[in-house]
Amino acid sequence: MALYDRPRDPQLCELTLAAVHAANTRVKALEDENRYIGSYFNFPHFRRFDNGFPNISDIGSNPINYREAFALRPGEFTRIAYRDVPELAAVIDYVLAQPDLRARIVGDTPGGSALSADDDYAEIGAAFLPLKILDRARHLNGADPVPTLLQELYLEREAPIFEEQLPVEIVVPIILTRFTEEDRIEIAPSIFLEEMDEPTQLARCYDRSIGYKNVHRVVVEAATHAFVFTDYHVNRSYAWFCNRLSYFPTDRIDTVFTALELVSDVPTGYAQILLRPLGWADDWKADLPPLSSGVTVRRYPPAFEDGGWLRETEAIPVELLSRFGTAFQRLNVANKAVQLAARRLNSAMLRDRDDDMLIDLCIGLEALFGDRQGEIVHKLALRVAAMTALADPTIPLTPPDAFRAMKQIYDYRSRLVHGDVGPERRVFTSETGVEHDKVALATTFLRGALAALLQHPEFLQPGAIEEKLLSWRLDG
Repeated sequence: MALYDRPRDPQLCELTLAAVHAANTRVKALEDENRYIGSYFNFPHFRRFDNGFPNISDIGSNPINYREAFALRPGEFTRIAYRDVPELAAVIDYVLAQPDLRARIVGDTPGGSALSADDDYAEIGAAFLPLKILDRARHLNGADPVPTLLQELYLEREAPIFEEQLPVEIVVPIILTRFTEEDRIEIAPSIFLEEMDEPTQLARCYDRSIGYKNVHRVVVEAATHAFVFTDYHVNRSYAWFCNRLSYFPTDRIDTVFTALELVSDVPTGYAQILLRPLGWADDWKADLPPLSSGVTVRRYPPAFEDGGWLRETEAIPVELLSRFGTAFQRLNVANKAVQLAARRLNSAMLRDRDDDMLIDLCIGLEALFGDRQGEIVHKLALRVAAMTALADPTIPLTPPDAFRAMKQIYDYRSRLVHGDVGPERRVFTSETGVEHDKVALATTFLRGALAALLQHPEFLQPGAIEEKLLSWRLDG
């Protein structure tokens, strides 16, 4: 559904739709003569690995791109020049005669460098208005698109020309993580969990031919669901900025993923942030939904790149989603210490080296339980041990074991920093003889502590845990 039901520029609408019909007649003539019309390049094709994660391929027949039948000047593979179609020429002349409209359609940079000053570039931009509608309409409705569809497509394409603020959803695929939920459900205010259908999968992978920066291509594509953030708008010049990570609300996105890890204890992450236009489009790819390629970013554990897309993983049940939404809302309004600890947990999960990972985890624990008075290691060990009883999922150590483990973790951290480590120092042995990896234990401690403190924020006050310990009584 378009943003509005009447064109902002009725004359441009009339000229554009006339050009669509005229161009369609020329395309039909080429088809009747069995003449060549170019196709989309590297169009994605949907497949799945045996475990169900998407496996996008470039191999297969590509749909026709009907815009390829036309060009500024005819060539070996393009027979029809824009101005050989009088109705198309009329659109071009109308746009080029109005400086403001010309700039809006062709696209000025925010800094004022007018791309529309180049007449050839301006003609191409103006011609693309009806030709994109033609291509889209044919893929949606066949060789004789109905007038109501053409009007709807014109309004969708006109909106980013005249509207200064455009509504969007931010779509963040959740990589290598399964869910049992198939419907779109709200998990927190303005945040939804959505299973991505096949057209959405193909639309988000269309620009893979130009490469993903700093991320593994197969990891990016191995996602069945996405978090969708609603109630956002972009400026009509968004295309000049949306390839920058700083353009997106990454703090909010990271908080959502942290909350998911806290309640599920499942490693997860993301590698792609997309924009989904609502009621408008500045481009289409055949019949795929309009979806901006946005940015790619490496926010997932390094182990994902070691064939993670081939492994069987357990689905996160729908029963956890209500707890997840609660954890997100609490984390979103938590104090600076909790948010710092959450960021350090995120950072640790992205590290390639054990020493960097352990330092992040220890900083997170210090943010939650440390203070500037007394012996920090003893206090940390005591407070972490006390919180093990409140952690969910349950920490697999008794409080006395947790106390000893936390002290040994800090000793291991110091030795890592000074290069004095051996394989035997990485192992903690519980009173029952069970061996635990110290880095894994530190991860469990920080994750469990965050989850517990979100439910019991009163223990964030300095000395609160010790006071509670002193007030407990033994019952026989």
